[in-house]
Amino acid sequence: MNIKWSIFGDLKRGGDMFQELKKLIINLSYIQTIWDAEAKKRQDDSEKMYATGVSDGFKHAAVALDSIIRKYST
Repeated sequence: MNIKWSIFGDLKRGGDMFQELKKLIINLSYIQTIWDAEAKKRQDDSEKMYATGVSDGFKHAAVALDSIIRKYST
């Protein structure tokens, strides 16, 4: 319990960790957009599926981090 507070305590104060996680979410969203465009360009079905999977992975990572920020910053 103490470890959890020390890791996420900075989020409650809107400190450096909060700002860094926000930047990471923006970067993940940017990378997700790039992979989404790659998926649309691909002709081969397996390449399309791979690029779509990578895109979805980045999207889910951004959503998960956003959920953590919302939970611990209020």
